[in-house]
Parts: sequence; C-alpha cells; structure tokens
Amino acid sequence: MKKTDESSNQEKTDPRNENIKKWEEKCNAALVGKSIRYVGYLNEDEQRELGWYKRSLIIFFTDGTAIYPSVDEEGNDGGVYFTTINGLEVIPRL
Repeated sequence: MKKTDESSNQEKTDPRNENIKKWEEKCNAALVGKSIRYVGYLNEDEQRELGWYKRSLIIFFTDGTAIYPSVDEEGNDGGVYFTTINGLEVIPRL
C-alpha cells in the first residue's frame, strides 16, 4: 500500500475528491495529537449493546474518546483494522 500524505492529496483535482478532503480534514482535526491510553477488545456488554456477533479492537484515548471499526457505516457488526505494521498486518475481529 502506498503511503498517502498531505502532499500527495494536493495533486488530486477531481471535484469528487472534495468529499475525501472534507473527511480527511475532519479526521485530522479529531485524531492528530491524541495519545492512546489503552487498547483492547470490546467486552461482552459492549458487544451486546451494539448488537454485534463479533468483537472489534477498541482504541481508548487519554481524553476519554475512543475509536473502533465496523463492517459498514450502519454499524452492522464489528470490523477489522489493516495496518502497515510488520507482523500485525490485520487486527481481527473476534
């Protein structure tokens, strides 16, 4: 996977990419600079509350917020993370 960064995104001129730019800005504002407090899988209560069959890895930040993947935008089940970390290319849902 090619690493993307701000300079490569500036080369895009297709107007459809304005939505991508909007979401990148929003995500950067929300996530850049955060510190991770703890990483673990959703517990049974959290899984049940979400109505999921699988548990995703959840990342908790020091400011009390968290992030976890879903299989889709509707939150129909737990998702996986893909990484560029050697030996940890996929963080599975369990």
